[in-house]
Amino acid sequence: MTIEVRSVRRHDLPILKLMIRENIEYLNAIDEPEEVSDATIDQIEGLVFGPSPLCSVVLAELDREVAGYLLYFLGVDMDEVVPALHINDLFVRIAAHRHGVGRALMNQAREIAVARGAARLFWTVWRKNPQAIEFYRSLGAEVWDEELPIAWNARR
Repeated sequence: MTIEVRSVRRHDLPILKLMIRENIEYLNAIDEPEEVSDATIDQIEGLVFGPSPLCSVVLAELDREVAGYLLYFLGVDMDEVVPALHINDLFVRIAAHRHGVGRALMNQAREIAVARGAARLFWTVWRKNPQAIEFYRSLGAEVWDEELPIAWNARR
């Protein structure tokens, strides 16, 4: 089996949107279903390909079939005052689980981080997703208990 990781291209939008929907359905099957409209998913185009892109996406192909994606953006780690790569979304299609696709995507994220001078990669994982937690630990990732994740709805 051959895995290739590459940057998303505009013509990949239909498959990217489909995988975003599949990711939502996967998480909804775990617990607390959330309804997300197609109009909401359609916003990814402007975020990735708009005049001022806010994030980037890499796709993984397993034997020339798109098998997963990783969405990231660059920020700053103020502990060291250096760039930091923030992974917002990692998804591997169920049929591609346990074939190295997730590992290839995370390795690509690490390569991007190093190339951009980042000292750390940050991401969160849902506590109710033990399969993902196990996967990240197998990569050598560590839970960072010093801080609590906090969110604020900016649209209120």
